[in-house]
Amino acid sequence: MEFLFDRIASLSPAKRVLLEQRLGRLRTPSSRAASLRPRSVSQEPPLSYAQERLWFMHRLAPENPVYNFPCVLPMAGELNHSALRRSLEEIVRRHEGLRTTFPSKQGQPFQQILAAGPVP
Repeated sequence: MEFLFDRIASLSPAKRVLLEQRLGRLRTPSSRAASLRPRSVSQEPPLSYAQERLWFMHRLAPENPVYNFPCVLPMAGELNHSALRRSLEEIVRRHEGLRTTFPSKQGQPFQQILAAGPVP
């Protein structure tokens, strides 16, 4: 990643402006705000292509753990259970992808984003 930042930093100002334009970074703040409006929890948005593919693969082989990514976090010292719980609840509150389920109606899946709540 540092290599990329070094290359960008070495660009001339004109080339940096061109790069920013091509990356679409020169949008006005109002257009960014308009594109980031939260949607209503009551809406049933369709699945993205990637979500639909995973939903379909899960329907074919529900016990297949191929998309699970186990991770071990070594910790030392005494664990503050209350702080850990509050931290996890805040992460879940901020990221609706962690609260999203994929039920279906008449065989068609849709996203159901659950309200944030306590994390056991």
